[in-house]
Amino acid sequence: MYISVISSPFLLTYLLTNLLNVMMQVRVNNDSCIIADDFRETIHGCYDAYYSGVEDKKPFGVQNGTA
Repeated sequence: MYISVISSPFLLTYLLTNLLNVMMQVRVNNDSCIIADDFRETIHGCYDAYYSGVEDKKPFGVQNGTA
């Protein structure tokens, strides 16, 4: 079963595409869009559509060297 799954070019392409999509995910800053004054008490963060100007480049995950 394993050999026949990997030998399928369409399935292999699908699996590799999904793997690359996971590896290429980017984060957007939490303050990248405007929240109307009337909603600021309720809505604490707003994420705009991605473009390089709003990309969050801070380190992600545990930062104390134990990961």
